[in-house]
Amino acid sequence: MDVEHLIVGVKFALFYAILLVILKLISNWKSFTYPLVLISYLLTIVSYLMYESPLSNTPAFLWLFLGPTFLLPYLFWLFTRMLFEDDLVLGYQHIFLGLGVLVACVSFTLLDNSPWINENILKIIDKGPELIATIFVIYAMIIAYSGIKTELLEKRLKFRIVFISLNSSIIILTALFGFDETTKTFESGSLLQLIQLIMILVILSVFILYMINIQKGFFIEKKEDPILESIDEKLQNKIEQLFQDDKIYKEEGMTIAKLAEKINEKEYIIRKVINQQMNYKNFNEFLNKYRINEACEILSDHNQSKITVLEISYEVGFSSLAPFNRAFKTITGKTPTEYRKEKQ
Repeated sequence: MDVEHLIVGVKFALFYAILLVILKLISNWKSFTYPLVLISYLLTIVSYLMYESPLSNTPAFLWLFLGPTFLLPYLFWLFTRMLFEDDLVLGYQHIFLGLGVLVACVSFTLLDNSPWINENILKIIDKGPELIATIFVIYAMIIAYSGIKTELLEKRLKFRIVFISLNSSIIILTALFGFDETTKTFESGSLLQLIQLIMILVILSVFILYMINIQKGFFIEKKEDPILESIDEKLQNKIEQLFQDDKIYKEEGMTIAKLAEKINEKEYIIRKVINQQMNYKNFNEFLNKYRINEACEILSDHNQSKITVLEISYEVGFSSLAPFNRAFKTITGKTPTEYRKEKQ
């Protein structure tokens, strides 16, 4: 069996996997925060698969598949945020951004090879859609990677690692297949495309396992630590003491690993206690609770009214003002300045 036949077989497997996800979405519609985004993302994958089919030889079908394909990197970025950002709230700005991406990519495509445009500018225009796609994909990978140190859910932590590993492989293969024009005319191009499609199928299959929760602990079923229940309360008290009395949340670069080292405990147990016993989804959310509580005390104190918001942000453990303002607004619903005026 040659490579081309294998590519067709993998595409059919991808269509089947996408169908499974759609059926799961329909049967559990209310359990997903933004099901329409996930469906849109799956449809753009279908468009990408159909783009090189015989149907795309017809101009009408070509644009039918090409348009959604332009949105694939953008929806991948949005899908990544949905997976890993618990406080994500989608709004009209996300719709406008998606429309902007679509208009820009279509414009680049229509302007390509225009005789009245300078040759050097045409080279930039030719790579425009690929550049936009690269920006969104890299940004999505940064989002997935940046949350590893603060992730409290063991299952999602494993999914992050798998997600980053597989998608990084796809990015490299896509770069080899998409940017090197010579590979498209040789058998190696088809082989690279086959590997790329297989990787996409693996990611989709992993996501299906994650979504329908076939196995506990993501890949293997883990037995609960028999001593965990007995140490939960003591460990929780120890953690709370370190944060309330010793105020270790002020330490620069405080992470789960550093906390585990301070109390001589395993990281996964710390994650379980903070997540399951103390009901926090993210370590930063846990940290910011103590930081913002202290900031509120300072802002409410008339005797400390001379202290600037920037100084307060450094005092409670933030490295810059912008993250402090975001965290403060998220927790209190007000900016630090508004909160100070209201309290004083």
